Amino acid sequence: MIATSGVAADAIAGIGLSGQMHGAVLLGADEAVLRPSIIWCDQRSEAECRWLNDTIGPQRLLDLTSNPALTNFTLTKLLWVRRHEPDLWRQVRHVLLPKDYIRFRLSGEHAIDVADASGTLMLDVARRCWSQPMLDAAEIDSRLLPAVFESPAICARVSTHAAGLTGLSAGTPIVAGAGDQAAGAIGMGITRPGAVSATIGTSGVVFAATDRPATDPKGRIHTFCHAIPGRWHVMGVTQAAGLSLRWFRDQLAAGASYDQLTAEAERVLTATPTPAPHSSGWQRATAAVISSARSWSAWRSACATRSRSFPNWIYQSAASGSEAADRVPGSGGRSRPTSTGSRSTPPQTRERHTARPFWPPSALASGQRWMRRAMLWSAAPGRRCPSRRLSH
Repeated sequence: MIATSGVAADAIAGIGLSGQMHGAVLLGADEAVLRPSIIWCDQRSEAECRWLNDTIGPQRLLDLTSNPALTNFTLTKLLWVRRHEPDLWRQVRHVLLPKDYIRFRLSGEHAIDVADASGTLMLDVARRCWSQPMLDAAEIDSRLLPAVFESPAICARVSTHAAGLTGLSAGTPIVAGAGDQAAGAIGMGITRPGAVSATIGTSGVVFAATDRPATDPKGRIHTFCHAIPGRWHVMGVTQAAGLSLRWFRDQLAAGASYDQLTAEAERVLTATPTPAPHSSGWQRATAAVISSARSWSAWRSACATRSRSFPNWIYQSAASGSEAADRVPGSGGRSRPTSTGSRSTPPQTRERHTARPFWPPSALASGQRWMRRAMLWSAAPGRRCPSRRLSH
């Protein structure tokens, strides 16, 4: 990049890192990667979440980390490896998040920012440091974890070896950075209490900045450190926003573009909620979701700008998060919708599902439940067929 951009290496004042959150990169004694990273959307650690709730307790988890046990958090992935890959776990010497592994390769340093560390379920979010009581309860050695820094802090410098590989100048400072949500929020100006954003991409996030840790007593939303020192944020999250839309398209409208789905959604919003008898399955399904989503019209009206990349009904996936954000002190007021999704090319082939259950066990929580309702509608207008199997 340096060679093609024409920017001189000595003109680069510093490097900041951002990337997907929660993933677990495990390094051994020789600091080589031991296994493929388990990333944020991997759901395999449900049993580990139950273990944390049974062993530590939901309320104690909130007291220690400000968050509930969820499959996307890093700790649950570590517990999964410890349980299912014990020989490999005994070799682990360092745990990093994906962007922090890039920092390690650039500098040789193990470091993380408070915003990204908040999503590990091992950080004392209120005090912005690792929670030793949480680590003790989960039986995780604190020596496995990187040092924690505020996002703007210089925590490493480009090594001579990395400089030779990249063209960067040795000694170029590297700041701690932030996970994708906190970094993106700063880019959108979500930096003060009262500012709220709604981001619809692969996942869906309602993000509100706060001036203090605002933990939901029922653990319905995430409470994290912001990338700004002295600031926190809350998030309502569904892991299947754009993923739900892609599943919907691939199962019911293979070959259709997202623009076609958007156009159909717009048509249904202004037409009768009952689809014509000759409508295709995916048109009826889209009509069903739009009809079900009408109750969210007030929330959608607050989002003045809607991305054409996604039908309006997908906003309902994050609505539970927006409701929770409304109850956070200082978080109400301004809502800024965004879209980070891409328009992927429809697949050329479709896998047959005649032997699979109607609703795949890998379906992801709230967004997929709306897809199920759509499928029930598509089976036959006006009647529900819960036992129907999908066949192409």
